[in-house]
Amino acid sequence: MNIWEKIAIGSLVITIIIFLTVYFLSIRSASTSLNNIAINGSSAPVNTSKPAPIVISEPVPSIPAYVPIVKPEPIPAPVISIPIKPESTPVPTPPESTQSPTSIVPPPPESPDPDDSTKLVPKYLGCYADKKQIKAFDGTHDLPNYVMVRGNININTCNEEAKEGKSNVFGLQMVYYDYINSTEMTCFYNTSTKTSYGKYGQGTDCTNEKGYYVGNNLNNAIYEVV
Repeated sequence: MNIWEKIAIGSLVITIIIFLTVYFLSIRSASTSLNNIAINGSSAPVNTSKPAPIVISEPVPSIPAYVPIVKPEPIPAPVISIPIKPESTPVPTPPESTQSPTSIVPPPPESPDPDDSTKLVPKYLGCYADKKQIKAFDGTHDLPNYVMVRGNININTCNEEAKEGKSNVFGLQMVYYDYINSTEMTCFYNTSTKTSYGKYGQGTDCTNEKGYYVGNNLNNAIYEVV
């Protein structure tokens, strides 16, 4: 309930109280006049005119001439504090030791490389010429038997192949194969315990690129089987 409603209700209550007071006073005055007539036997002139109507006007709420405007107080901005990271103190580096470091011996490899010539050391006998065959195994090669397994031929596997073939020598040569269009390392060896080799003379193109010699372009690097 606002202030205007409170003022209106208060004015209405006051008006009702005034009305009731006037009403009861009028009744009391009339009662007194009747008592006087009964006692004195005389009557005063009676006013037969109607009483003036009582007009009850609804109070008009008063409006204050000036309402002060209160300005809100400014809210201070919050202060945000940012912690400052303290500067780290540099740790002094210890002086270098003048003593020689302890040597650490690395452990041996778990499995040897198949191209590692230290696993088996067949004796290198030299570089000798070879001749291209016309038909397979026609005896044209200096060492007539040969084995080519792509990517699996090296000095050790060729030594084993020659040993199984009862040969005392073997040769390593890079051979170009038309049907696979690739140059592959090939193992050559004799058909029996013969140790003959070099029937086409000395070779000129054997290189050591894998830790052991291999012949190139119709040249055999000849080794003794161990």
